[in-house]
Amino acid sequence: MAAATPLKPTATLRTFKLDEDEAGETGVTREELSQAKQAVWAQNGFELIGTSNRNVLFLGKTRSGKSTAISVMKDPCHAPENFTIFSETYDAKFQSFSIQDKSQGEVQKYTLQIIDTPGLFEVVELGEQTEARTNEMIINTISKCLENEITKLNCVVMFASIDAGVSNDDVEAIRIFARLFRRSHPRATPVAHPTKTTTTTAGTPPPPTTAAPLPPIEEVERDQGPLRLALCITRADSHDDRWQEEIRTQLMKHPSLASIIEEAKIEIIFMGCVEPQRYFNMQHLMNAYKRVYRMRKQMLQFIFDSEKQQKLLELDLMNSKNEQVERAIDLLAENFRYFQKVTDWEVQAVQSRIDVHKSTALSLSRQGQAYTQVSSIALKFHALITEARDFYSCAHVPQKLRDELVWPLKIGVQEHS
Repeated sequence: MAAATPLKPTATLRTFKLDEDEAGETGVTREELSQAKQAVWAQNGFELIGTSNRNVLFLGKTRSGKSTAISVMKDPCHAPENFTIFSETYDAKFQSFSIQDKSQGEVQKYTLQIIDTPGLFEVVELGEQTEARTNEMIINTISKCLENEITKLNCVVMFASIDAGVSNDDVEAIRIFARLFRRSHPRATPVAHPTKTTTTTAGTPPPPTTAAPLPPIEEVERDQGPLRLALCITRADSHDDRWQEEIRTQLMKHPSLASIIEEAKIEIIFMGCVEPQRYFNMQHLMNAYKRVYRMRKQMLQFIFDSEKQQKLLELDLMNSKNEQVERAIDLLAENFRYFQKVTDWEVQAVQSRIDVHKSTALSLSRQGQAYTQVSSIALKFHALITEARDFYSCAHVPQKLRDELVWPLKIGVQEHS
C-alpha cells in the first residue's frame, strides 16, 4: 500500500496555539478534523500514563540506611549529605514517585509509594516489653498508612547495617518483623442479631443477650498473596559481588537467622551510595557507581516483582486492633436496640449509656471505614447500619437525640428513615 500523502496544514493550523482564546466556530471537513487533532496532540503538555502501583514499607533502626536507599532509588548518583548523629525521620513519611523500567526491553511504568518509618526497634532491653513496644510502633505506622488511604502492602524491606556485624538485636528485630507481617488466618465471623427485650418498671430494658456466632466466612482474592520480605544490608558500596555472596552464605548459615530467613522466604539484597570525596581515581569512582547501580537495580526488581498485595488489616499484628473495632461495633449495635425500648430518658443509667455511645461512635468514625475491608468487620458494620436505621425510625425517640446518636457514624440513615 502506498504511503499516505501528508496533509498540508491550513492557514488556521499554521497559526494555531492551544493557549490562545477560541476563534469563531465553523463546520470542518474530515481532513481538517484530523489536522486539528494532530495539532492538539503535538502541543499537549499533559499526558496521562497508566502505571502499576507498589506500596513498600521500610523498617529498621535509626541510621540503618532507609532514607538513603530512597534517595539512591531516585538517583543512582546520590551522595550523602554531611554526617549527623541524629535521625532525620521522626514520624512515618510517605514518598510517592513514578519510575520507568526499561531493563527488560519493553517499558514498564510503576508508581512507588514508599513508607519510611522512624527508627524502629531501638532496643534498650530484650524481652516481651521490647516486643510489645515494637508491636505498638508498627500498629501506629499502619494506622498512619490507613489515614493516608494506603490499605495494602506489596512488600516490606528490613534494613541492617553490616558495619558492626549482625548483632543479637538485629536477629531479634528480624524475628519480630517476620512474625508480625504474617497474614492472619480467617476467623469466625459473629454477627449481632436483634434480640427481644422487655421494658422494666424503671423505663429501661435489660442488656441484650450475647449474639450467636455464624460459621466462618473466608474471603478469597486472587491479587492477594504472602507479603514479600527482604533484608537489605546497607553500606555495601565498597564491596564487590563476591563479598555480597559471602554475606548471603553467612546469613543463611547463621544459627538463629537461617531458620527465620528460610521460613519467611526473606530475600537478601544490598544497598549503598557513592561518596565521591573518598575516591581519587576515576576508574575506582566509576566502579563504585557500577556497584551502586547494580544494587539499586536489585532492590527495584524486588519491588517490581512484588505484584501481589497484602491487606494491612489482615496481618496477625492487627488482630487486637480489629477485635477492638468489632467490640465497638457490637456495643453500638446493642445500644441501638437498647434505646428503642427506653421510655424514660432521664434515668442516670440511660444518660451514662448515651455518653458512652457518643464517644464510641465518634472514635469509630475517626478511624474511617478502612477496617470494613476485613470480612468479619464488614458484616458487623452492615448489621450496625440496619440497627441504626431501625432506631432512627422510632418516632418516640426525640429527633435531636436520634441525630446525635447516629450522626457520628456518617452512614446516611436519615435518608432511609
